[in-house]
Parts: sequence; C-alpha cells; structure tokens
Amino acid sequence: MKIRVHTSRPWIPLGLAVVVLAGWVATPPAAAQIGELPDQCLRALPCCPPPTQVVTYEELVACGFYPQETRLECIVNVKQPSCYGGNGIDASGSFEHVLFCVDWNNDGVFGQNEVVGEVTLQMHNESAGGAGPWSYAVYRDMVPPSGPRTSNGNVGLTTTQTNGPTYHARAILSYDTAPTGCSFIPQFGNVLNFPIRLDPIR
Repeated sequence: MKIRVHTSRPWIPLGLAVVVLAGWVATPPAAAQIGELPDQCLRALPCCPPPTQVVTYEELVACGFYPQETRLECIVNVKQPSCYGGNGIDASGSFEHVLFCVDWNNDGVFGQNEVVGEVTLQMHNESAGGAGPWSYAVYRDMVPPSGPRTSNGNVGLTTTQTNGPTYHARAILSYDTAPTGCSFIPQFGNVLNFPIRLDPIR
C-alpha cells in the first residue's frame, strides 16, 4: 500500500496579497524612468520626421560684430521657466551651445574650415518665480585672415587700415548638443545669418 503524504504550503492572507500587488503596480520599474531630466521635463516633439529649429524654449534673436575687438556677439532669449535640466544653481543644468562661422571666401557656402569658435551658456530652471523671456549675451573673439583685416590686402604689411570688406557670418544655437560644423541644423535652437564689415581697429 502506498501512502501519500501532503506537505503544508505557505499561504498569504488575501488582504496582504492585494496590498503587495497594488504596490507593485503603483511603482513602475526603474528602467521606465531612464532618460528623464532632473526636473522631470521631456521636450516633446511631433513625430515623423521631428521638426528642426524649434524655438519654443530658446532662440537667437540678434547677432552682430564688434570690429575693434574682432568680436562676434549674439543675444539668446530663454523663453520658458523649466526644461533646462534642473531647479536652481545647484542643479546640473544644461548647456546652450553657440557656434560661429564666417564665409571668408564669400562663395555663399560655410565650409568646415570657416568655423571661428564656439561658446557655451550654462542654463538652469527658473526657481524664483520669475517670468521669461530672459535675454543673455554670448560672444566669441576671433582671429580673421591677416589680409582683409590688418594689412589692407598687402601681404607682409601690418597696419590698422582696411578697405572695409563685407563678409557673411553665421551663428548656430543648439540646446544640449554641440554643433558639429557650419552646416549643422539644431533640433532645439536656430540658425542666424548676418553680414559683418571689417572696419579699422583704431
């Protein structure tokens, strides 16, 4: 004769099981939160294809040239109180990148070798209750080719005279992603072309 022995199994009260299950449902896995910014702000974009040069959050509104310092300058308007990577100056924040280019050969094309510099502006969320937009100034000093700027076209002759040639400059504003060249099109930010004239230094 065979005798079947039934072993006791642990049991969980029904009420406790419901509580545990509800807690699991209410707390999603940590992987679902990957990619969120510290301020829990995700910049939403319509799909397929996503647009470029979105200026809802930041925008280049004006650029110019200060000839006495051979300086390119721009005004960046920051428009929203949040979506900049954290609250207050103690947060990690994010960066607004501005790349400057000059079409030195005046062929209408900004080549990779015509990058003259980049500047970054660290940005945080507004935490004091202020309302935008806020205007920030960025600049980059550059070293132009010696002929057009300091020698009036005469190689080897260094003076402060110039015939005031006109060139076309470009500024590229890009949120959180540094532009890779003069033809870079930002997703958040914009591209601004503007004419400059190389007047005498003094």
